[in-house]
Amino acid sequence: MPKMTILQGKESRDVSFTGTPLLSAIMQEQGLRVDMPCGGRGVCGKCALEASGALSPETAQERQWGTRLACQTHLLGDARVTLPVPHIMENIAASGDRPFFALSPMQGQYGMAVDIGTTTLAATLLSLKSGEILASSTAENPQRSIAADVIGRMEAAMAGKAELLKRLIEDRVEQLRKTMCAQMAISISDIDQTVITGNTTMLYLLTGRATEPLSHAPFRADFLFGHRTLFAGMPAYIPQCISAFVGADITCAILSSQMCRRSDSALLVDIGTNGEVALRHKGKLYVCATAAGPAFEGGGIQYGCGSVAGAIDHVWAQDDRIAFSTIGSAKPVGICGSGIIDAVAVLLGLGHLDETGMLREERVQLETQAAVTQKDIRNVQLAKSAIIAGILTLCKKVGVDLNDIAVLYLAGGFGKHIDIGNASAIGLIPQSLAGRTKVIGNASLVGAEMLLLQKSFLHETESYAKKCEVVTLSGNPVFSEYYISCMMLEPV
Repeated sequence: MPKMTILQGKESRDVSFTGTPLLSAIMQEQGLRVDMPCGGRGVCGKCALEASGALSPETAQERQWGTRLACQTHLLGDARVTLPVPHIMENIAASGDRPFFALSPMQGQYGMAVDIGTTTLAATLLSLKSGEILASSTAENPQRSIAADVIGRMEAAMAGKAELLKRLIEDRVEQLRKTMCAQMAISISDIDQTVITGNTTMLYLLTGRATEPLSHAPFRADFLFGHRTLFAGMPAYIPQCISAFVGADITCAILSSQMCRRSDSALLVDIGTNGEVALRHKGKLYVCATAAGPAFEGGGIQYGCGSVAGAIDHVWAQDDRIAFSTIGSAKPVGICGSGIIDAVAVLLGLGHLDETGMLREERVQLETQAAVTQKDIRNVQLAKSAIIAGILTLCKKVGVDLNDIAVLYLAGGFGKHIDIGNASAIGLIPQSLAGRTKVIGNASLVGAEMLLLQKSFLHETESYAKKCEVVTLSGNPVFSEYYISCMMLEPV
């Protein structure tokens, strides 16, 4: 029986196989990360690797790029594959700012809060007695190896990969739990309570529910959670989702922002692969979701990466030249979300880029391992336009002027590191709200922590989810008009 030898750092393993499987299939079976944000179509290049031996002929794309792609290369016999040592997530906001409130926690000594994002996972271990965060851990969502966005993952689930997607996320949550317990020298069984939040699709995949109802019109979830269940044999509470596209993560973010306790108008924007917007106005709550895509989390960017050591996280102009910093001051390995926003704003300011998004040259090299390409710019434009158009559509629907909004809460692990001025300069957030923007980090995770520490918040979040009005953007002519008009890289 032929075998594939896998080398990664100092580790080596031999895997036997039958038939002519794809490299990506074997790697997934072995629990190895394979980034395929394009869904395995061979167009993004994220699964490039070193491979030799009895392999299928190179595709035209592989010849052009000078590398093998795991999603396109079939094993024909004995082969050897060399994988890079995986980067460690370092800069994801494990949590954000928690408001003050009286403790009335769930029963027990230790609790775990988990936020399952489309791109990243974050978790905290808390003392249920004091409310103190004892440990935290973050990781990339391993489902990225199947597809970058929720649409691709739903398609994969319906094509027979539902169990694989479920196992990937279960294993990663378990890894986070073990990591935090090891930090505190306690047993996993010592965790008495768990709250797991995330967008609706992520929670469906986690719990093994069929995603088919979420995948087509009228896009109605047949279950919205807000219940207790067992996760890995332990009790867990999953907060209530709002709709098929607005999940428990926003329910929790609304709670942690405390926007519903204000008497004035407030806006909440969660910048991530799925950009959700919530508006509190005249005592009512309105929400919408817009598919921003993964550009602000490193996906769809040629040299894009997550928040790992060496990721370019900030870019600025210095003596008419481009300067940058990296996470951990490490050697550059790519550019993450906050870095790409800075880069676009700086290129615009230096004249390398015009307002239409056209680069003067094919690419701007920041460093050997990082450049900004024309395609990167287009993907940023699509993502930022989706978010700002969602904001404007929601405000127009409700009849509120941007000048009447008292505060913009900017949420998401990515949002914690964003440069507000640059985000405003490229039209990601309204210019008139830049001075009234409060960055609150991973508000979803904070909300999950609050549910562990104050039982009355369970009813409060369920009330938000049931009473808020969902504004649908799909097929909405107002959104379509804003989406097109906001494509320019200029303040809005």
